Amino acid sequence: MDDQVLKSRKLARVLAEFGRGALLGKDLVEVLQQACVLVSSGLDVPIAKIATKQEGCADLLLKAAIGLSPQIAVPGTTRISAGRRSAMGYTIESGGPVVSIVQDETRFEPSELVRKAGVKTSVNVVLWIGGEPFGSLEADSTTEWWPSEDDIDFLNNYANVVSAAIERQRASTKLEALLDERQILLNEVFHRIKNLLANVLAISRRTVAHSRDLEEFSRSFDGRISALSRAHDLLLTAPDQPARLRDLICLEFEAKGLTEGAQFEINGPDLLCEPRTLQILALLVFELATNAVKYGALSKFASPAARIHVSWNVDEHKKTVAFRWRETGVAAQPTSRRGFGSELISRVVPQMLSGHADHSLGKDGIDCFVTFPIPDTAPMISAPLQPNL
Repeated sequence: MDDQVLKSRKLARVLAEFGRGALLGKDLVEVLQQACVLVSSGLDVPIAKIATKQEGCADLLLKAAIGLSPQIAVPGTTRISAGRRSAMGYTIESGGPVVSIVQDETRFEPSELVRKAGVKTSVNVVLWIGGEPFGSLEADSTTEWWPSEDDIDFLNNYANVVSAAIERQRASTKLEALLDERQILLNEVFHRIKNLLANVLAISRRTVAHSRDLEEFSRSFDGRISALSRAHDLLLTAPDQPARLRDLICLEFEAKGLTEGAQFEINGPDLLCEPRTLQILALLVFELATNAVKYGALSKFASPAARIHVSWNVDEHKKTVAFRWRETGVAAQPTSRRGFGSELISRVVPQMLSGHADHSLGKDGIDCFVTFPIPDTAPMISAPLQPNL
């Protein structure tokens, strides 16, 4: 059996061995380093290396190497000039195999790394990722070497397997990131469901305690749960973003068949609320709107000019929000019976917001003023909502 056949078989075994290793799911750095070791062994050359493009940088980054001392190059740190200032850069630029006799080279300038390593002959092939040149695989000899077509074909095939390993690793990394993101979203959903159920239970118990009969309980309970549902509808329209306070208020008014500009006005900066705060404010606005129907600007006690004015402002220095609900054109009818709605407005909601409220019923109208700190909680990591009812 002649030497050429033996060499071909050797190269085929090397290629097969690397292919098996690349499919085992090893760390990419290990895979690339093993690629350099096997190229060096298969072609009987002392040096082999892989360099790839870097995002935001013109130079290439040495990713793996065999046969280079740390004084000459360190994978993961050493940069190699791109374009016509290195064989690797020129290979990526030309898009095809490049065989170079270093001392006679005129197409490009051999890199300082090649000169320090005493390379006399180099062969470079392109690593293709997504149809674009991504890097270069290089085999170097420190003695005279005339690579054959079989040698170049081997390197090309080898580079294709290396490229597939890189693409596989990148796809795996992307999949892991998507799975992590999915788990974060699932955790957030479970967290919100847990909080919502805790609120439903608490609201149910307190509504029962303040209801005279089943009909009153059903009416009050359904309304409060609907308010929480509308808050969650806002969150679901953009699950990874906080929701606007203005949108929440408009939803509550629309649920009662009201139109902005006719029966109510809204004024305030564009304020985004994380889920916990939005749920609490949904209960507050619902109770205020419900009371307006019973006793205020939307009731039989109101004059034709009665209106609801909702406003808020943010104190950036104190990191607080001041929310005001003002009803004019109505002489509020005080009631001796203090229901759960009044308790929510005056005590529970401020407590849940870590703020305070001033709720007054007078001859000139109804005024509710609530101040609370701006939550430090990130929009997608809701703090536990545990109302002390």
